[in-house]
Amino acid sequence: MSEIEKLVVDLTIIADEIRSLNEKKRAIEAELKQFTNTVREICAATGKTMDEIEV
Repeated sequence: MSEIEKLVVDLTIIADEIRSLNEKKRAIEAELKQFTNTVREICAATGKTMDEIEV
């Protein structure tokens, strides 16, 4: 295998890893958004601020 072919394989692996990390990032962002929404709902229901609620 030539050096260029090896680099292409390496770059493909790196691109796959980046894609996987981006998917994980999006999942974490969605979880954070849901958590924030839940805290906001608790604030609205209890009349407390985010600082007053222990999580």
